[in-house]
This record gives sequence, structure tokens and C-alpha cells, in this order.
Amino acid sequence: MKRPIWVSFFLKRSALNIYVSLIALIFAVVLNFLFVPLYGAVGAALATGTAYIIFFLARTFFFPCVFGKGFSVKRHLIIISILYGLAVYSAFFRQEWIEKALIIGAFAFLVWLYRQDIRDLRTKFSNRKGGSA
Repeated sequence: MKRPIWVSFFLKRSALNIYVSLIALIFAVVLNFLFVPLYGAVGAALATGTAYIIFFLARTFFFPCVFGKGFSVKRHLIIISILYGLAVYSAFFRQEWIEKALIIGAFAFLVWLYRQDIRDLRTKFSNRKGGSA
């Protein structure tokens, strides 16, 4: 008996979710074994954060396999890289003024990177506010 297409879709998607989770799990275990003895709780946090990033990247890689089309994650990867770099810097270096300058710079870059989306939201809310008065 032939399965309906929606059943095949969900079975394929479930299998891919298991593979993605296994990839992230392997990275989490290996990185915890490497980082925790050296850095303690900070190492565990870095290993977990890295595993979540690997999970995101693997899901992004397998997404086109399920839905037949991809999507751009370039801005996401840029922001993830900046925030990960800031987290690593904050974990190992304690020059407070440099850390604050990097955070302000990252925030300014984030606003610049999403400037068109921010403009669109401002326009949408200003039109909504003006229409209800």
C-alpha cells in the first residue's frame, strides 16, 4: 500500500531531525570533554554554545533537502559569529572598556545590518498609528 505524500514528508523530516541532533550531540560531547577540564564552567558554556551553532548550521544545511529550496542565512551567520566572538572574548579577557566598546560596536553593526528591516517596521507602525487616529 502506497503512503500518502504527507506521511513520507514527515518521516523524512523526522529522520533529518534525528541526524541533525546527533551531529550536534557529537560536537557537544567532544567539546565538553576538551573544554571542561581546561576551563571548567566557562568551557561547558562554550561547548554548549558551539553545539547549538552546529545544530543551527546543520538544520540550515538539511532544510533544502526537505522543502526543496534554501534561504539566505548570511546575516544570521554574521551576527552569530560576532556574538560568539564577543562571548569568547568576555570569557577569557577582562579589559572592561574594550569589552564595552566591542559590544557597542556590535550593536551599531547590528542596527546597520538590519537597517532596511528597521525602516520597514517604523513605516508599518507609523502607518498603523496614523490610520487609527
